[in-house]
Amino acid sequence: MRVLRLAAPSACVAALVLVSWPHGVAPIAAAARRVTTPICRIYLDPHDKFTSVGAPVTRSRFGLTTSMILSTITVNYDAGFNANPQAKTAFQAAVDIWQQQVQSSVPIVIDASFTNFGRSDLLGQAGSSLVDGFANQPRVSTFYPFPLANSLSGQDLGGHFPDPAASHIDAQFNSAASWYFGTDGATPGGSVDFESVVLHELGHGLGFFGSGSVSGGVGTIGSQGLPFIYDAFVQDNAGTSILNYPNSSTQLASALQSNALFWFGSNGVAAAGAGGRPKLYAPATFDPGSSYSHLDDATYPAGTINSLMTHAIGMAESIHTPGPIMLGMFRDMGWTTAAGAGACIYTLSPSTLTVPAAGAASSIQLTAPAGCAWTATSGASFITVSGATSGSGTANITLNVQANASASFRSGTVTIGGQTLTVNQNGTGPAFAIDRTSLVFGATNNFVTLPSKTSAQTVRLTQGAGTGTVTWTAASNRPWLTVTPANGTGSGVLTIDVQFVQGLASTQTGTVTVGLTGAGNANTFTITVTLNVVNGTVSAAPFGSFDSPLNGTAGVTGSIAVTGWALDDVEVSRVRIFRDAVAGEPAGFVFVGDATLVDGARSDVVATYPAFPRNTRAGWGYLLLTNFLPNAGNGAFRFTAFVDDVEGHTTMLTGPTISCSNASSIAPFGAIDTPAQGAMVSGTINNFGWTLIRNLAPAARADVPGGATVNVVIDGAVRGTPSGWTSRSDIASLFPTGYANTASSVAVLPIDTTTLSNGVHTIAWGVVATNGQAAGVGSRFFTVSNSGVVLDAAPAGTSPVVSTPRILELPRAAALRIGGAASLEDEVAAAAVDMRPVTGRRGFVLDAPYRTYRMLGGVTTVQSEELDRIELQLGCTAASSCAGYLRTPGGISPLPIGSHLDAASGVFTWQPGVGFLGGYDFTFVRWRGGRAASRQDVRIVLNPKRTGRVGPQIVIDLPSPADVGRQPGGAVVRPGAPILVAGWAADLDSDIDSGVDTVHVWAYPVVDSGTRHGDPIWIGVAAYGGSRPDVAAVYGERFKKSSYGIYVNGLPPGTYDLAVFAYSTVTGGFAPASTVRVTIQ
Repeated sequence: MRVLRLAAPSACVAALVLVSWPHGVAPIAAAARRVTTPICRIYLDPHDKFTSVGAPVTRSRFGLTTSMILSTITVNYDAGFNANPQAKTAFQAAVDIWQQQVQSSVPIVIDASFTNFGRSDLLGQAGSSLVDGFANQPRVSTFYPFPLANSLSGQDLGGHFPDPAASHIDAQFNSAASWYFGTDGATPGGSVDFESVVLHELGHGLGFFGSGSVSGGVGTIGSQGLPFIYDAFVQDNAGTSILNYPNSSTQLASALQSNALFWFGSNGVAAAGAGGRPKLYAPATFDPGSSYSHLDDATYPAGTINSLMTHAIGMAESIHTPGPIMLGMFRDMGWTTAAGAGACIYTLSPSTLTVPAAGAASSIQLTAPAGCAWTATSGASFITVSGATSGSGTANITLNVQANASASFRSGTVTIGGQTLTVNQNGTGPAFAIDRTSLVFGATNNFVTLPSKTSAQTVRLTQGAGTGTVTWTAASNRPWLTVTPANGTGSGVLTIDVQFVQGLASTQTGTVTVGLTGAGNANTFTITVTLNVVNGTVSAAPFGSFDSPLNGTAGVTGSIAVTGWALDDVEVSRVRIFRDAVAGEPAGFVFVGDATLVDGARSDVVATYPAFPRNTRAGWGYLLLTNFLPNAGNGAFRFTAFVDDVEGHTTMLTGPTISCSNASSIAPFGAIDTPAQGAMVSGTINNFGWTLIRNLAPAARADVPGGATVNVVIDGAVRGTPSGWTSRSDIASLFPTGYANTASSVAVLPIDTTTLSNGVHTIAWGVVATNGQAAGVGSRFFTVSNSGVVLDAAPAGTSPVVSTPRILELPRAAALRIGGAASLEDEVAAAAVDMRPVTGRRGFVLDAPYRTYRMLGGVTTVQSEELDRIELQLGCTAASSCAGYLRTPGGISPLPIGSHLDAASGVFTWQPGVGFLGGYDFTFVRWRGGRAASRQDVRIVLNPKRTGRVGPQIVIDLPSPADVGRQPGGAVVRPGAPILVAGWAADLDSDIDSGVDTVHVWAYPVVDSGTRHGDPIWIGVAAYGGSRPDVAAVYGERFKKSSYGIYVNGLPPGTYDLAVFAYSTVTGGFAPASTVRVTIQ
């Protein structure tokens, strides 16, 4: 007998090792072998699904009777489970289901652990060792999981091995997940159903796993030359068995990553019915622990009868049945299951039904083995069962739901085959929405009070269009959880807080229930609140990351975003930005400013750390005008962030060293004076600001009287042009010489904020100087409050916070029909993908030509940079209602701060403020008749400034700087020797060619110990268009002819910054220069 045994819990197939027979123990069959325990995993899908599929009818609320039990399963619980009796109860509920589903005369033993995995996305993992060469083995030379082999042989094969636990199922679960330990299937939003996860992982332990694996582009199957029994029933789309592929081959790797693998065992196929062969999870990139050994998520989504064995489970999703396909696959592998043993298992699809106020007839599919009798009975007067009310086996049952004349939502049930179907019906009243369904708080506890705790959080209630007014109540179910106000009408804001009570545990969960009267789409909303408490006053320090600018960024001019993220177990209170002192200053740190905490800026952090308080506002940002740095913003500067929490801890985040070159900049710069960063405004305000440009050749102006174009841009849309241009003493003293339009640098634009929606907006000045250079000036957040909108306030002495009401925009007909963000996500996902190209432009040249962005896999990707302005033409028409959404770890969310979609014209603009960095997934939906008719998926990537991903790029390869910006000398050249300046230049926004047609080079004499430049010296026009295959390999073939070069001769001894300017045919102007410092001596 051969056995595969546990070596490393890293994938569904761990490293395989041969275990020898112990001396003196006779094998049950010749050449017995054993392999390691494969560990299969289930991951968190961080979206609320609000679906529930009940357990088979044989499960009894009064416990199991002997006649129900087909196998005996015992569990060895570790200390983690013993400390959590709720978890053990839910675990036992899953065990009870499996004891009724698979038949074995040999007890099945599970070793269960409940520990912190140190990550939040992995919920559980399990597996069992495998054995070959045992009595009654149906398929020879094949490894079988021990529980199945024991059942087939009628004895515990593990007793023949030195390890007494050889035949046990090893099941591990993450104690740090946001679990729901109830067994009723009513999993609330923001929580994961523990019973479902246990049921899933025990399915793996019983044998739902194969040996397919991909590593280094090569696919493999089996171990020691033998397949697993699961592998014997897998084939590709053409019907070729996976075992017929050459092992350890690229062909096998392609098949395992083809999204086209299927189960062809007769029982599994029969259970799938009209769906044909059951489809397996085989994504384009092999995911160890998930790929191959799960059912396909898209084919078997949440809420369907066969969704248990998909690779991820959502929040508010419960699935308490193995499903007919899984049981059929088990029968193919050799198990005798409940259906095979004569038990009747009934399942409904769907298990929840939503009906419009007008009423409707709906069909429900009941799946049951042949000969299993059933009845269908309505539990509500407004629901009738039409046609047959009893029968046997699988059937379609039609329900008639009467019209609902009431304004309020109503709900009823129908019992079919012992299973409960919930029928929800909308009323005629307005739709009602809630912007958050889960909150996390942290606190320290000295057993008298909570010395430090997360500040109160707000949840916004919104009444949509419709007749009538919704009245609501709000109540907490825990003494430590408070909510105000207790009632209200129409839209409102709930303030939710926590307080000290005796007996607080390390973690507790409560709910705030919002009861509704007169709402057309719901009777209640539930907000799940988790409170994590550290006993005593010891809590963790904050942690985070300093993300931009990137270390080593050179050639920085004007404004740059300083960004990162920070979290704490209680709450981050402040993020302070410092720089290192430079020559002439006392050693140490120099304070720069307080960063702003931006709600909704970093969904990637929310996905990684879902259980931390205030994770939606983890992103922070500070707009740094580098012209204000020492030496007029020239030279090298190193930055550091200090993150403070409410408990008094401080954590230092090491930041980047950047090199600034404002002396050679030909771009405009400036700032906005009012409104202040994060200011709350109302009525009409005056938007003051200023803009300047260096007085370099060729001469240029950055003011409107001087011929420049200046637009005030709010949320990416133009609001007007400032006027009243004049001088100001502080600007004149800060920039006394070397700058154009100092006498005409300041202007103002009155803004009527009543034309803007209440909430947070971004504002900037888009400046196009007379030399064609464009820049966004003074980007910042401000909040409009013309009717008392409530925000999460920032106490004095803390970092400013920006947050905004988050309301999903959708037609009323859709709002009444769709039950929350999770259902909206399903609706949007089902809409047809609009394959029309998306056109757009980025930057502050508002008349720049549009370009067409490329679509790949149905998604259009737009590469951009921090603080940029993005404008997209989506092509909406009057025949459809167009709405935009952001896809986040929490599901479909409203558009982010600083964005605006003009539904009539289909023009989308976004002007992301500081703190936004990384990828953002948008979906733009066309609604027709209250249905999502089509969608356009767009991914916008905000790269750090000057990272070479978008726009003009000027790279200097020669001369190689010795230490650009740090030392006054730079590269040293002897007098009279020619200096070769060479590199490449391209505008990466070009769709045709390199996007550059000429390169100019100037020399700027460095004087005053390297802090100032003299008058520039014209060097000449570089030769341009040489071949750069290396550039083409990275950016595309159209950028191949991008090389430039020029010899510099005749410069007298001294130190110079050689500045390279490239003329972009995309923007129609010269791009900001790249520089290299040389010394001739």
